[in-house]
Parts: sequence; structure tokens; C-alpha cells
Amino acid sequence: MTAGTAETINAFNDAFGRHDVDGVMALMTDDCIFENTLPPPDGERLVGQAAVGKFWDEFFKGTPQARFETEEMVVAGDRAVVRWRFDWGSGHIRGIDLLGSPTRLGLCRRHPNVSCNPGARRTSSAASKKTSTA
Repeated sequence: MTAGTAETINAFNDAFGRHDVDGVMALMTDDCIFENTLPPPDGERLVGQAAVGKFWDEFFKGTPQARFETEEMVVAGDRAVVRWRFDWGSGHIRGIDLLGSPTRLGLCRRHPNVSCNPGARRTSSAASKKTSTA
């Protein structure tokens, strides 16, 4: 396991767990991308620190009980696979992040759907699922 990659992902997860928008955004590049599955059918795409930070600020204020847990992480160099569980009080969802080049942004990670790598794909969106069940 590459310590720098794992440490960066863990720092992101810790900031997310504290609902610390500044901490989350400090680990993303200026050109970060958030791909939400809402609204249907194709969702919305937010680009850049201001837009993504605003989403997380509103998301954390609207779901103060939101909790993210890493169930498993596999790191190979600057790439990682993270299996996670996201709880929002009245339910939960599990997903997998496929991450590339975390060193490029400090973190190439979406939580649940942030990426600095347009080729990175996600299997689901906890934020979107939470929002759609509210």
C-alpha cells in the first residue's frame, strides 16, 4: 500500500466525517468535478472549487446525521479502490470509488462522486441516493 495515497484518502474521509467543507475542498484541485445522479435522467455536473464546495456545504447542512465509512481500501501506487458505506439516518447505501492519480489533486476522489480524472468512474452516488429518498 502506498502511504501517501492512503493517507490522502483517509484525510479526505476524516474531513468528510466531520462535515468539514474546507477540509474536504483543501484536498481537491481547482478543477475538481462532482457528478451527481440527480436530477434524472442524467444528473448534474459541478466543476471547480466554488461549485463543488457549495454542494457539500448545502449537503452537510441538510443532512447533519450523514456518516461515511470506508469498508475496504486497496491502493496501488497513485490509484485506489475504496468500498464504502454511507448512512444518512433513515437508510444507507454502499458503493465503490475507482480513483486515479490522487497526487494530482492531493486527492482524486469523489465522495461520493468527485473526481479530478474525467476517466474515473463511480458505481453509485450516496449523495444522490440520500437526496432522492429525502
